[in-house]
Amino acid sequence: YHAAKVMMPVYLLFTLLITYPVWIKKITILPIIIVGFVLPLLPLIPWLAQYPDTLTDQVRYTGLYDTKLSPLQGILTLLKWEIISSRLLIWLSYFDPDFLFVKGDASLIHSTQKVGIFLLPFIVLLPLGLFKMLKSDLKWFKIVIIVGFITAPFAAALVGNQYRISKSLLMLPFASLIATYGIQFIYDFKHQ
Repeated sequence: YHAAKVMMPVYLLFTLLITYPVWIKKITILPIIIVGFVLPLLPLIPWLAQYPDTLTDQVRYTGLYDTKLSPLQGILTLLKWEIISSRLLIWLSYFDPDFLFVKGDASLIHSTQKVGIFLLPFIVLLPLGLFKMLKSDLKWFKIVIIVGFITAPFAAALVGNQYRISKSLLMLPFASLIATYGIQFIYDFKHQ
């Protein structure tokens, strides 16, 4: 899953931010988090030594930047205002109600384009779930769910993939959790 290469470091940083009050008090937790992230990556070291073109091939495949540039130059091209603004618009397109509830993925391999990414009840459950989450005590796990949902299309937008849920599958579990809060909102409303 190509997006994992971008999203896992993003989620590591978010984990460090959200758990800061815990690991600042008990410093042994920080190395556990870091080791838990780095340990699964260790097999990549011999792999990249054996196949050094892997990263260049991934950049070329995703179209992140022109591979004729050095990695630093390529990353710097992503910091141009026109690139940032176009990627921001692509990121926002992942929250387009037409994409989420009506047509779905732009590729016929991943969608019939006759139904959205989510079942139609989500059109009610997502806003109600977000409302319930934000209205009540904003605990860290609710923040993780909301931020996870909002950031899920980041990798897809970074490489310029618009309306491709196959590139932003991380939205699905977070949206399901938010919808669960929407169901709880309806249940609580009916039993007042």
